[in-house]
Amino acid sequence: MAEQGALVTYRFNGASFENANFVSVPTRPTGHFSAEQLNQAFYLADPMQTCCVENEITDEYQRIAEHARALLVERFALYDAIEQALIAAFDEDWVEPKHVIAVLEKLASS
Repeated sequence: MAEQGALVTYRFNGASFENANFVSVPTRPTGHFSAEQLNQAFYLADPMQTCCVENEITDEYQRIAEHARALLVERFALYDAIEQALIAAFDEDWVEPKHVIAVLEKLASS
């Protein structure tokens, strides 16, 4: 069960609506996630499968993380900031909810 005020996202994998199939990211002030924290989540999730983890390219998503951070400062919701930053970098046709959720999962576990 998510804490009150938490962002909860369904994993979209065709599974049942059980608690285990949801990702919960605690609500935090906009300033809480730094560009470095976002970059780390993007890097570990590697949502667009760039092989940055395998090749140890830790700054592969730095520009995207900085864009997401700027959107958070503009008061975008976390999900929307991540999605829009990915779309700006990779194209709308390539970005799917599963890519955003992969980053959210890494933020939730950080």
